[in-house]
Amino acid sequence: MPLCLEEGLRHGGLTGGVGEMSRLSMTNSRRLQLAAEASGGTASAIRRWRNTAAAADFGQPTAAATCWRITAAPYSPLPVPGIGRPRWLVELIRCRARESAEWELEACDE
Repeated sequence: MPLCLEEGLRHGGLTGGVGEMSRLSMTNSRRLQLAAEASGGTASAIRRWRNTAAAADFGQPTAAATCWRITAAPYSPLPVPGIGRPRWLVELIRCRARESAEWELEACDE
């Protein structure tokens, strides 16, 4: 997958690309970063794990400019029983020359 995403970014006709992958090595992440910088686009690598054992490599270093973690948060209750508004915890884990931060986001009604 990193190769397909890299080729798409190097094409020059795309403003960005998104790829889902289970592992992202330092070499592949660096190639994606260079392709994004050269094209002026944005590369988003989504890593999703099926179990906690597969998530063990989350802290492995990459060449990404930022590293985010998005997890589901408990629903915000609504007046109707059994229905809630979706919420997420969004964490900026790493960002070059910036501090880490976190936000709780909630879906709107509109």
